[in-house]
Amino acid sequence: MLDKSHMDSNRVIAGTRPGVVAGTRPGVVAGTRIGAEHVRVGRNNQDAFAVLGAGSRSIAVVTDGCSMGAASEVGAVLGASWIASRVMRASGPLSCRAEVEALCEALAVDLDAALGRWTEGDPALVARCFLFTFLAAVVDGDTVSVFGAGDGLYLLGSRGVCVLDSGPDNAPAYAAYRVLGDDVFDGLRPAREVPRVHHVGALERVLIATDGAQALARELPGWMDDPALWRSPRALERRLNQHARALLDDTTVVAIGPLCA
Repeated sequence: MLDKSHMDSNRVIAGTRPGVVAGTRPGVVAGTRIGAEHVRVGRNNQDAFAVLGAGSRSIAVVTDGCSMGAASEVGAVLGASWIASRVMRASGPLSCRAEVEALCEALAVDLDAALGRWTEGDPALVARCFLFTFLAAVVDGDTVSVFGAGDGLYLLGSRGVCVLDSGPDNAPAYAAYRVLGDDVFDGLRPAREVPRVHHVGALERVLIATDGAQALARELPGWMDDPALWRSPRALERRLNQHARALLDDTTVVAIGPLCA
């Protein structure tokens, strides 16, 4: 069984500052670390995360802002919190692939609308602040699902890491592209992309991360099996800090699992 006592509130738990975990509780561990390359050039951490739960449903979201955007952390923070809240409001269970796919369809429509409100279709604002990918893990009753748009990685239990491809030329079809006018793309507007369902299955521990965590792909399965990881909400933060030299890109990791004695 997963401990759900950490998910009794309806409050979004979010973090963006390098090396800081904000508000995490037993059963959820999260951390975000600015990449060494962003430290070198004086940029912010452009990743973010959000965790939210109530009743039998819990959600964790990680977002990764486009490094070409001067302030992509703005969209990453808003996107993570908005997606977590939207999934929590979804009616009906998320216990099979068809139900999760239907959620992703609705999420794509509503995210388009939210991005339109936030940006008013301003190309400069979109490019500066609102290009981000996301990956989400949802525990709903006895089912866990993973879905998202763009790259990142996830693992279930202590099995191998599943690395997600960002597409040709490492160029994800960012959702915010869809709120721009056709003239911006010279007729080459990206196709509308519904978030992809990566996994739906029986309840177990789940970890999601932005693509910077690929540098830790060999270590992550062992971390999931380590009781020490689950005893302190800052354990994951400390581990990311210990691997700081290997993390060239911003790296954000959230895991939902049991409360270990």
